[in-house]
Amino acid sequence: MTDFHERMKSFHARFLARAAEDRAAIEAAWTTGDDAALRRLCHGLAGNAGMFGFAELGAAAQKIEETVDEGAPREALAPLVEQLLAQLPE
Repeated sequence: MTDFHERMKSFHARFLARAAEDRAAIEAAWTTGDDAALRRLCHGLAGNAGMFGFAELGAAAQKIEETVDEGAPREALAPLVEQLLAQLPE
């Protein structure tokens, strides 16, 4: 394996580890009603997921970010957050 592939493999592993941390932070933001933190976390996750080939995960995070920006009620966010959490490692 080339040095490039080794580095990409390392970045991928770090993304997955970080995604597990993001899951805990997203759950905490959701539970406490901190929509600003939820939006910020989803914004970062959306960008990073796309870079590592997790398009569906990125799209789910982006949808939450957009829904928060629209000022939607929490009832509209609930299924989106559940969908996102189901895709994240524990």
